[in-house]
Amino acid sequence: SLLGPLRESMFLTIRSSAFTLQQNNLADNLKRDTGGHGHVPRFDKHLEDFYACCDQMELHLKTAIQCMQQLTSSQHYLPGAVTAMRMENFMQDNPAGPIPYPTYLNTVRVHVQSAKDIHDTLISA
Repeated sequence: SLLGPLRESMFLTIRSSAFTLQQNNLADNLKRDTGGHGHVPRFDKHLEDFYACCDQMELHLKTAIQCMQQLTSSQHYLPGAVTAMRMENFMQDNPAGPIPYPTYLNTVRVHVQSAKDIHDTLISA
């Protein structure tokens, strides 16, 4: 889950930016900082961490979209369900049931070979 690290990096980014803004305001008003902060938070480092979390979340979302598109294409071009087990034989019991895995592999091989034949025909024409 990226929500926790994203929330924390956003909090640190906002906190460090507020601290930097406060320090710049004090410097502009020629006042000294009386807080005695030994550690000055690095805004650029926290912002970079926040962007890294956002980039990772974007990659996760793009992957999820591609998985959904692949699922939609799979359901469109092969509407029958496929069993996960290699040895189950559902076709004899229920013709409308899921396709056995070996039959699915043969179907995929035929589709790939047909696509290759069409490609070769178009290239040779």
